[in-house]
Amino acid sequence: MTKVWVEIFRGIPLMVLIFFIDLGLPATGIALNTFWSMVFAIVLYNSAVMSEILEGVK
Repeated sequence: MTKVWVEIFRGIPLMVLIFFIDLGLPATGIALNTFWSMVFAIVLYNSAVMSEILEGVK
């Protein structure tokens, strides 16, 4: 499961993820302001990055 998470969110460029969350989520009825959209996108992206880093520490 974590491999899938890492592959998905590391494969999507951060700017595309920010645009998708900021512009795509309101189309589904989930409206966030721009600040929280950026925070959400950065958390998703960085969680995949940190997971990959911590996997190498084991």
